[in-house]
Amino acid sequence: MKKLCASLTLVLLTSAVVIMSGYWTGYASGDAIGHARQHEINNSGIQGHIFVVDNGSNLVVVGAATGMDPTKSYFSLFYDKGSVPGGPNACVPSANSDLTGPQMFIANWSVDPEGTGTLVRPSKTGAAYVPLSDIGTVSIRQNTPGQNPPFFNIVVACGEVARNPL
Repeated sequence: MKKLCASLTLVLLTSAVVIMSGYWTGYASGDAIGHARQHEINNSGIQGHIFVVDNGSNLVVVGAATGMDPTKSYFSLFYDKGSVPGGPNACVPSANSDLTGPQMFIANWSVDPEGTGTLVRPSKTGAAYVPLSDIGTVSIRQNTPGQNPPFFNIVVACGEVARNPL
């Protein structure tokens, strides 16, 4: 049942990308569409997909994940093209990254009691905008407010961003 719910959530979120992109008058020839399959890191059990639509000045980002702990909070970040999706440096900015904090931050995840999470950022514009072509990976991170610095050591899932052909 859990897998069925997760699959249904992914279908609904994919539809949400199509609907949200309609806000920009549909998929125009200049829109870029990308996705990243989230693979668990450090045996977290968290997996999912994140979808991105870029019209050249705005990103729409939606995602779904399973295996989350409903008693914890999570958020996602983008990383530059030099970042890698696996190994000890998974979803870490490269040494020459020029992405700013607002460009990296996507949104916080909502997690239901069964551990299925949803991520929605309907508009990433202005100083928060980063072209899809400049994004290499995307993470799911667990919020850890008591750590110093908070949250940067808890990557629970990471995925390489691929651009879909239109």
